[in-house]
Amino acid sequence: MIRIGIDLDGVVFDSERNFRTYEEIYAIEELGNRSLLDKEGTYFKTRYDWTEEEGRNFIDKYYVKCSRQSHVMAGFIPVYERLKNMDVKLIAITARGGLKPQMVDEAKRLLKDNNIEFDKVYWNTHDKAKVCLDENIDLMIDDNFNHVLRVSEKKIKTLYFNNTAHVGGIGYSEEREMFYISGSGVINYYSLDFLTRLPLRTK
Repeated sequence: MIRIGIDLDGVVFDSERNFRTYEEIYAIEELGNRSLLDKEGTYFKTRYDWTEEEGRNFIDKYYVKCSRQSHVMAGFIPVYERLKNMDVKLIAITARGGLKPQMVDEAKRLLKDNNIEFDKVYWNTHDKAKVCLDENIDLMIDDNFNHVLRVSEKKIKTLYFNNTAHVGGIGYSEEREMFYISGSGVINYYSLDFLTRLPLRTK
């Protein structure tokens, strides 16, 4: 059985797009159009020069709202359905729930509404590498490059699901045994054949 770990926000849910949209609204309307530090940053703290209080205000005002307005990523459901019919165990590993516990309820609602059921779900998880080791994960899929690096350092294959890169495509980093899918603005789920061809079992 192949064991796949998968992040939720930015991989299963399109919530990252909502976060970025409301970050811009907040920066323009409430903070006087404060400039970006790094538009490719993975988190608003790396994208903007907000103070701790400004960041907390954004979390309080928009995080649950963004979650409620999110949808399942286009193309995920048919891939999920095919994987569930194969010898694959799907384990969701997400940081969601740490800053706003209500976001866990929103995620559960979205999964239930779309008939998505993982074999196991880890909420409020920041050390994803440890969970991957504990669960004997063969492949971890995440849109946060820092998580991808930490997991790959444990000799676990990773798939970097990046929707902010300027050049789209599928690739492979031989140095880190890291696969990546990148697109421009919006991620499309590629053929399931790509996942099934990955050399996951190397032991």
